[in-house]
Amino acid sequence: MTVTQINTIAAWRERDEEFGVQTCRCEATRLAKQILILQEQMARNHDELESLVQQVHPALLGIYGIGPVLAAIILTAWSHTGRIRSEAAFAALAGTCPVPASSGSST
Repeated sequence: MTVTQINTIAAWRERDEEFGVQTCRCEATRLAKQILILQEQMARNHDELESLVQQVHPALLGIYGIGPVLAAIILTAWSHTGRIRSEAAFAALAGTCPVPASSGSST
């Protein structure tokens, strides 16, 4: 669904319609308005994250491929001394550690 479609649905007004159609229209309008509210909150959150990262470590945002969200994750991961004590701990934090698997008698 496009932003234009969401805005159009959010602007729908009530009509004198069959009960089922009226219920669907009401619910579609409610959901479209909720989507717009959530999009606004996400945009504010993104701006706040960017501001916080700029205060703490602005050089991170200058690295290609790192935006405010990833920079905040990186800063959070490295903010606690001793949290990353080994390569295995870093892999676990990044979600890239190997998953044990076996097939028959081999592992």
